[in-house]
Amino acid sequence: MEFDYPDNCTSANTRKQHRKRTLRNNIHELYVDTSQQNLTFYTPVIAEWISTFCDEYKYVSKKPLDNGKRLTICNDQSLDAKKTTLTISCYNTGIVLVQSYEESLNIFQGKFPQLKARVEHKEDQTPVNSSGSVESPETSPPSTSDHQLTEEQQGPTEKRAEERDQPQTAAEENNLSITKLTTKFSELKSK
Repeated sequence: MEFDYPDNCTSANTRKQHRKRTLRNNIHELYVDTSQQNLTFYTPVIAEWISTFCDEYKYVSKKPLDNGKRLTICNDQSLDAKKTTLTISCYNTGIVLVQSYEESLNIFQGKFPQLKARVEHKEDQTPVNSSGSVESPETSPPSTSDHQLTEEQQGPTEKRAEERDQPQTAAEENNLSITKLTTKFSELKSK
């Protein structure tokens, strides 16, 4: 799906805000950004997507970002940058950005429905605590894939102080629960 910009979205900033709003209103829907030649989507379950990517692709290198994690998918175990198939940036905000050449992006688009189904299955298996909100561990569990080769650490990655020191608000917890319930309701309704 391509971003459809209203006529009043003329500046780069208003287009960026429109993209963010569109992504957040369409969870797990893959969008093509033709101006940037990449694919992008929003998810409230970044850890599940990272795990699914690592399980799906044979040669994965993970690097920390200040505000997320970058996965580099390569053609062989040398993890040579010249043989990179995809670069997937998973941001703490829930935005996932997939970059590559057109052919690789087309292949990813074809795989996306299966990847999404696997993530939704993992999401269904996520424990819920007594208050009804989803429990999310402080760190994501290691991937079960025996194909994952490396996790390169280039020094500690610190979250910005304001992100690190802010507790998750009840509204954010409820939003996640509402999202999960809405997804389940949609699945049941379509059966």
